[in-house]
Amino acid sequence: MTDLPNLDALRSRLRHQESRAMRSVERFDAALGCLPAIEGFLAMQTCREAVATLRVEGVKTSISDLFMPTSDQGRGAEPGIPTGYRCVTALKLVGQDPGVAPLGWPRLARLHSAVTGLEPGLSQPANPASRAALDALARLLRDGGHPRLFRAGVLTAGLYQLNLFGPASALVARIATLDALRSMRVPGSRGLALSGPLARRADEYSFRLRTLDSENWGKWLELFLNCVRSAAVAGERALKQFALLREKQRSKVTENLGHSVPRGLQMIERLFVDPLTTVRDVRGVTATSYVAANQLVARFVDLGILAEVTGYKRNRTFRFNAIVDLFDDGPSSAAAEGSAPPELKGRAYQAVPAARPRPVARAPERQPAESPRRTPLADHLL
Repeated sequence: MTDLPNLDALRSRLRHQESRAMRSVERFDAALGCLPAIEGFLAMQTCREAVATLRVEGVKTSISDLFMPTSDQGRGAEPGIPTGYRCVTALKLVGQDPGVAPLGWPRLARLHSAVTGLEPGLSQPANPASRAALDALARLLRDGGHPRLFRAGVLTAGLYQLNLFGPASALVARIATLDALRSMRVPGSRGLALSGPLARRADEYSFRLRTLDSENWGKWLELFLNCVRSAAVAGERALKQFALLREKQRSKVTENLGHSVPRGLQMIERLFVDPLTTVRDVRGVTATSYVAANQLVARFVDLGILAEVTGYKRNRTFRFNAIVDLFDDGPSSAAAEGSAPPELKGRAYQAVPAARPRPVARAPERQPAESPRRTPLADHLL
């Protein structure tokens, strides 16, 4: 692994980028603190991060793929879907057990096991140089003398270069970076989907890490800081849209369901956490009879909140498409994040192509009268 950089020298050079990135994550964190029912937003951001970090690796999948009926999971025609599920599982480990060291071997082994589906290997790396390099990264992570985002960027590059897990090394490195950001209590890190900007600059990301040496640490850290800032800005924008969508759907329920409003609001909150549901699920959430749950689902379909996605007459599954569409970033574009760096001029510079979301039949949406009053939360987030 390349020797760790002189962060004291880089701090003066990259002070502006670090300051902008930190202001952005602080704004994002403040907005997170204003959102009620935040569990749904965090769950969908986890799915967004899973899809984006797989796109960096060239795995084609989408958030739409992750929310298909159980019978469609694991199909041979869509090899990225099982990997997506495993990546979501790994990301759910991030931030858990705060007493466990993010760069300790047990944690890294668990992350690797989660993303690959293999049994965890709990023995330390056999190579003494790799063990020493991992220890050096762990010491840097605990070093409070350097900015937290600088340390996170060095950690990402260090784990990438160590190549502890073969083809899965880069994926584990990005997930471990989020784990480290939370362990350092970086503002907004609980809702940050960092890999979206990296996927849009996938060629530069790979190039910077493959050519990393004492002269190029600054260029890599500049890219990392800019991507952190972009992820925070995108997260804040998604947060506003999430809040507005939640108020819109709650208004549909309160204005159209009459005596079923309390059960309808219960179901809306559940759908923001898990967009897939069945009549049996609705019955469990609302504690009603099967007939009442079936009627509630039918009303949700009529209002355009749910759409049936199995095509069956029995054992049907329904999906809350609005929330899936909100977090599905669509095709990646390198141009969205800037032009190619000078070193890549004349080469193909394209981000990993995103998977096309599978078309789903939607029920026509009736537009009930919108409430002219805007909630204080929406006012704040706008």
